[in-house]
Amino acid sequence: MKLDLLGHPAGKIWPLMWLVGESREPVDPVGASKLTEELSRRTAMKHAQALICLAAVLLPAACSAAHSASSPGTVTGRLVLEGGPLGPGGQQPGTRPIPGTVRFADGHHRPVTVRTTSAGAFSVQLPAGRYQVSDRSPRVLLVNADGTSSQEWSTPVPVTITAHHTTTITLTIIVP
Repeated sequence: MKLDLLGHPAGKIWPLMWLVGESREPVDPVGASKLTEELSRRTAMKHAQALICLAAVLLPAACSAAHSASSPGTVTGRLVLEGGPLGPGGQQPGTRPIPGTVRFADGHHRPVTVRTTSAGAFSVQLPAGRYQVSDRSPRVLLVNADGTSSQEWSTPVPVTITAHHTTTITLTIIVP
């Protein structure tokens, strides 16, 4: 019997790796190409399985991050009036609730407008983010030089809404 350089029978190919459950017998050159094809197919399957596992791990994390970014937070608050005509004894009236409307604008979407109760209370859920908040009340009118009057939005103030949290604010309309 003729032997090759490694001491194996000549004319046979000894694979460096065997498939699980395969015989550890040398294969002939024609069988070697089939073995190579099988190894390539199994390697491709293992790569595909690894990618699926990786996706299964990363996808929930990505979805969670996206979910928390758009998760809502709650803003509660009161609209109050400060100032106004002097009361008995020349005293300035104290701060008191007033009905009105509150507007939340984030610059990217249509503003969200919410009406207060007659006691000036409001509550709204909004996506987490930074908002510009303004207010107005039908009880406070701007009188123009021609005698006409109108409601005006207040100068906006910044408010940051955090997902899954409640932010409490007080909006004050100051009149002379």
